[in-house]
Amino acid sequence: MRHKNYYRSIGIDRHSPSMPFGPLGTQQPTSLILLVIEISVMIIEMSPKLLQMNEQDQTMKTIARLKIEWLDDYLGWDEPDYGNITSVMYKQSAIWLPDIVVGNTVTTQTQLGYQDLQVVHIDSYGWIVWQPTGVFLTSCDIDVTYYPFDTQVCSIVFTSALSTSSELAISIYNETPIDMKTFSPDGIWDVLNWSASNHDEEDGKAKISYSLQLKRRPEFYILNIILPVFFLAMTSPLVFALPAQSGEKMSLSITVLLAFAVYLTLVTDSMPKTSVQVSMLMVYVVQLMALTAFSVILSVPLMRLHHRPSNKPLGRRASNAIIFFRKLMCLADDERRLVNVKPSADNDNTVSIIGENKKQQVKANAVVPYDNDEKADDPCSDCACPPRSPEVSHISGELAAETLNTFLFYLFFLYSIVITIALGIILITGGARQEESTRLS
Repeated sequence: MRHKNYYRSIGIDRHSPSMPFGPLGTQQPTSLILLVIEISVMIIEMSPKLLQMNEQDQTMKTIARLKIEWLDDYLGWDEPDYGNITSVMYKQSAIWLPDIVVGNTVTTQTQLGYQDLQVVHIDSYGWIVWQPTGVFLTSCDIDVTYYPFDTQVCSIVFTSALSTSSELAISIYNETPIDMKTFSPDGIWDVLNWSASNHDEEDGKAKISYSLQLKRRPEFYILNIILPVFFLAMTSPLVFALPAQSGEKMSLSITVLLAFAVYLTLVTDSMPKTSVQVSMLMVYVVQLMALTAFSVILSVPLMRLHHRPSNKPLGRRASNAIIFFRKLMCLADDERRLVNVKPSADNDNTVSIIGENKKQQVKANAVVPYDNDEKADDPCSDCACPPRSPEVSHISGELAAETLNTFLFYLFFLYSIVITIALGIILITGGARQEESTRLS
């Protein structure tokens, strides 16, 4: 039997005269009780609902059955003297039990097991097997930097409540410290690895810990958070593509802004309230929300520019900037819509409008119709040529607003694509590095 071999491994001879086994109550107490918490000590033979993680509170709930074994000289007997009885079952309240508690629990420390259940098995050698079942709520430091591709390591620590290491020794049964045969997989977390270890004595007490490496299953979060946020990011630049005549630019921008606020709340609700680590996904959503808020701010002056009176032309520098943006976006074909304004020498109240194939003397505040089909007499009336002084390029506010809207649409769209790709690379590669760095030996 395993415990008989264990006696020999720790230097105990069952038939040695120094081990006075006899009828119950006649044995002498030993100076040291050696406690062996076997591989099933915490996770072995656990119930189907083994694991629940609470990211907000940074806790882990584990439902498990422990298997604790030790030798008690007082409870051994000679089988022939007691009708060849080899073993008995007792309630745990009827015998001495080690004062083992969960060291990193976030609730009140209580005795393991159940008082009224016969969960203690005693054989004639005095070898006791105690298998209490419990629900353990323990603390767990959660790093959500690469959420939802993160990997966590959570531990359950067992130690003695009052007994010192000279009175109570705790060790791990090294063959199978954690038995995962009855473990039921969780829908959110996948157990990648596990380990058990003895800790150095702290405060004169023995301590052991059982650790689990848990990797989050990202599929749910990809479908319900990441993809919707990405689709919203693609709608943010559409504010600048929507014609000003529709009257819905501001409504669309504010609606997208509110949608980002909602998803930021959803992401925040699933994160621990800590400043130690910051989720890259939250940073991404905040950036998109700021981008959308910036689009709302820009939409106001663009709308004012679109409705700028036609008798108030833009200045030289503003006109040159608009021409530069149009060339940058390959809109040179539409530059025929531009005309040049030249002050008239004959009358200060009139300007010479050099159209294409015609000159007119009109009042400076007059609105002049323009025919796109006409061809220019002046070879430098085309915007491809720099205007000659004292002529200045005249660009209407509507054309300037249209140019800026197009430029901002491309700028916001490219920025959304770039930060989305960067987020995906950071989360995937960072999650892989985190998994490797937290791997249990």
